[in-house]
Amino acid sequence: MFFRLLMGGCLLLVATQLAAQEPPTIQVRSGPQELCIDAPFYEICVTISVDPEFTEPINRFEITWGDGSPMTIVPGSANPPNQTHTYDLSDFFNTCSYSTDDFGVRLNTVLEDSTRLNNAFFPTFKNKPIAIIGNDQSVACLGEEVCFGNNSCPTTNLEVVL
Repeated sequence: MFFRLLMGGCLLLVATQLAAQEPPTIQVRSGPQELCIDAPFYEICVTISVDPEFTEPINRFEITWGDGSPMTIVPGSANPPNQTHTYDLSDFFNTCSYSTDDFGVRLNTVLEDSTRLNNAFFPTFKNKPIAIIGNDQSVACLGEEVCFGNNSCPTTNLEVVL
């Protein structure tokens, strides 16, 4: 808002509409936030998006990966480079747990005046299903009944398509 003094001593108030500035965000660079893992170590690539209307001077970006690893510091920029991080999922990989979203990726945007703006996402890592069909006997003889059981993994949250 600014003021303008008119002739005759009248004061005119003029309001200006400021464009809403969205703070920078972080997300997986391409694809969904649900990631199907095929090894105990999984590398993700994230992108930091800065709205072109965002005009505050940025000192730096701080990324915490949610797994206890050191923070990644990225110099402030309107177009910061993509960042990669490798998660150690060996305690989760090939278990009968279907998914985990234990790792929150957090972005702190630190402005030149030390103001902090926050954004986060939670990638969901998923184990591939493992089909395990077995019989209840180690040896089947001619003429004996054999029963097969479904020991597939994981046992929940799966859709069966026949």
